[in-house]
Amino acid sequence: MKLDQLNVARFRANKVRNDLGLSAYEPIDIIKVLRENEDVSFILKPFESEISGMFLRLGEISVIVLNTARSLGHQRFTAAHEYYHLCFDKGMTGRICFVGSEQTSEREKEADLFAANLLMPAEGIANSIFRRTQGMRGIAIDDVVSLEQKFGVSRAAMLIRLKQLGYLTDTQYNDMKDWPARHTARILGYSTDLYNPTNEDAVLSSYAEKVKIAYDAGYISVGRYRQLLREAGLVDLLYGEEVEPTETV
Repeated sequence: MKLDQLNVARFRANKVRNDLGLSAYEPIDIIKVLRENEDVSFILKPFESEISGMFLRLGEISVIVLNTARSLGHQRFTAAHEYYHLCFDKGMTGRICFVGSEQTSEREKEADLFAANLLMPAEGIANSIFRRTQGMRGIAIDDVVSLEQKFGVSRAAMLIRLKQLGYLTDTQYNDMKDWPARHTARILGYSTDLYNPTNEDAVLSSYAEKVKIAYDAGYISVGRYRQLLREAGLVDLLYGEEVEPTETV
């Protein structure tokens, strides 16, 4: 990868963090942040294929689709990867992505690097490592598990990042990637949710509210209103509300 490409991805990721009011030391709940601050819509759906996700531009609406048959950590990295396309590939209306694989496209490589810098900033990684090791030893698998849990990413993503930053040699990287992620997390007392698929099937969006406002204001017809909901995967809203059980305190 070209040095300029490394710098561009790092600069862009740092700027996004700054614009969102996030320091380089704190983890980021990427889906929550993009929904609340950037009004990005998410379609969560398990796919049988190995795709990681995709992004779509529907007029003024930005949509990220995540394959929930992949692990939660992988989904978060994919969300950051797709956000790169939405921000910086203005001429693209959509693209299917296989995140973290051997990328051949320069844009995909840069999107992966952007995601790594956004979710695992170098300063934050360095601070966390020093707090654990005090600079007195190298990194052990326990440290890797702690880091991936803190920053909410997969084992593969964290190991690649640590290798990029020079904390792991090729030998250490190859050895640690063979350690089973769920097992090592479990024996260290961490949740294994990060390493499991969520298989969620949902739409997270303010889109339905916006379409309803446009319909109520008379800007679109009832036919167009229904069409827009169908296209967004919100067809259930056309046929009445789901009845929820009454809860008691």
